[in-house]
Amino acid sequence: MVFIVTPLPSTLNGGTHNENEGEQLPLSICHGYHPGLGATWSVSDVSKVSTVAIFGLGTVAQGAKIRGASTIIGVDTNPEKKEKAKAFGVTDFINPNDINETFQQAIKRLTDGGVEYSFECIGDTEMINTALHSCCDGWGVTVTLGVPKTNPNVACHYGLFMTGRTLKGSLFRGWKPKLDIPRLWCHYC
Repeated sequence: MVFIVTPLPSTLNGGTHNENEGEQLPLSICHGYHPGLGATWSVSDVSKVSTVAIFGLGTVAQGAKIRGASTIIGVDTNPEKKEKAKAFGVTDFINPNDINETFQQAIKRLTDGGVEYSFECIGDTEMINTALHSCCDGWGVTVTLGVPKTNPNVACHYGLFMTGRTLKGSLFRGWKPKLDIPRLWCHYC
């Protein structure tokens, strides 16, 4: 395991002494988890009891679970990810190869109208449109984390935005290392 030294302040969690001050933080916590956690904490600010859909599974599910989301729908073509995803907080799993309806229809049926937050983690600009359609009318937020390898242009009907949906990007995950790494340390250690 690779370690880095991060300056942890002596007071964390509302002024209580941090007994881990000066400790080394596993690099996997800093690098491996930050895309999904940053997208759920900083970019979208997932709230308690919210509904979430994730296109392409990863650490977004764990971030949504930590934030208190009540419904976390994982969408992936790999059936082997189902059990692992459930361990990280996914409550429902949709394999596009196993349904006879569109993603957004399945998600709207499961959530009675759509999710409050959707995350596109594949890097497929067509999937961004699907993620937007999966959101609730009026307040749904879609965050894209995936970097497209082809076709970097996003084409969406303007009506999706006129009805209150929001599209955000999360290339750097919205993290502020000086503030967020100590928060992450306190959560895991």
